[in-house]
Amino acid sequence: MSEDRLLAFLPVVVLLTLSPGADTLLVLRNTLRHGAGGGKRTAWGVGAGLLVHGSLSALGVSALVLASAEAFDLLRILGAVYLVWLGLRSLARGLSRTPAPVEVALAGPEAGGARAPGREPLFEGFLTNLLNPKVALFYLAFLPQFVDPEGPVLLQTLALAGIHLVLSVLWLGFLARAIHAGRERWFRPRARRVLDAFSGGALIGLGLQLALERR
Repeated sequence: MSEDRLLAFLPVVVLLTLSPGADTLLVLRNTLRHGAGGGKRTAWGVGAGLLVHGSLSALGVSALVLASAEAFDLLRILGAVYLVWLGLRSLARGLSRTPAPVEVALAGPEAGGARAPGREPLFEGFLTNLLNPKVALFYLAFLPQFVDPEGPVLLQTLALAGIHLVLSVLWLGFLARAIHAGRERWFRPRARRVLDAFSGGALIGLGLQLALERR
């Protein structure tokens, strides 16, 4: 991969990483529920999903899936259903008069006595990306533009996907810490209900948009 191709790739992938979407909403949601540790685990789950898509794209598997209308629609519907399900759970907490208790102490997971988040945030981040056909389509349509056909295509594709993965994990992890820094404000019952309702409604909207989208 030439230096020119890499320099052209970086600003585009940075803008893509900073653009808010389902990943950002999940980090917000899980940081409010589990503290900074939950947000960071969500970020690592997102990174794992990107790694799978990048690997499948490099091996050509994603191209086979997207070439099949039935497989594409199945992946799209599964992704939409999962986003709506996550959104409904958050919306239910937001509309509840008694929000679910925060699962970490206000001092955060770094403080003694705070219960560490489980694997749920990790799996949510992973499945949200794995079941999103837009991610597979992005890797197939976007990454090849920056791959030198005369070089090792597989290694170049994995390297570019790795750059996207690292940037995503760093950015989402930063968001988790930034949200957690305002924990005394956000963990107030009314603020948590509002944010739960907001993130839930947004996730439902993204899920319905994905369900109604056509290739």
